Amino acid sequence: MNQSSDSYEVRRVIAQHDASGVAQFIDQVLPCVPLGPNGSRTVLLWVTDKTPADNMDARDLAQSFAGITPAAGTALRIIDISPSETTAMHRTLSVDYVMITKGSIDLELEGGATKTLHRGDVVVQRGTNHRWVNRSGEWAQMLAIPVSAMPVLIDGRRLDEIHF
Repeated sequence: MNQSSDSYEVRRVIAQHDASGVAQFIDQVLPCVPLGPNGSRTVLLWVTDKTPADNMDARDLAQSFAGITPAAGTALRIIDISPSETTAMHRTLSVDYVMITKGSIDLELEGGATKTLHRGDVVVQRGTNHRWVNRSGEWAQMLAIPVSAMPVLIDGRRLDEIHF
């Protein structure tokens, strides 16, 4: 993310085909939005509304999507978590591929189990209730790719989404 004193933004480059089938670039800068009371922020880079995705669909769903995970697709986002920030406990109906790209951060599960993750570590989040806690004293950054999934069923009980 490009950082200045009062704005944060990400450059998004899309490679796609024009109407005649020639590959082309779309080059844009997207603003980050606040996430939490301590300066954390996120930017949603791309969303699909089905899997497999349709590369002929030119819609930019990231511009109109509200939520964490699409009901039947994928999302791509960058999340910056400020020092001392803790997200709310939450669960999504998705498999999330999360890579720590900067700093370190704790992933805490609802039962209290915690793992400290560092730059380059990858988490496969499979529908668990969890939160992110930055105890490092420095900014942490994650690249998250949630993919819609079937709900988790435990002894016939459906574990629904919990949003923050």
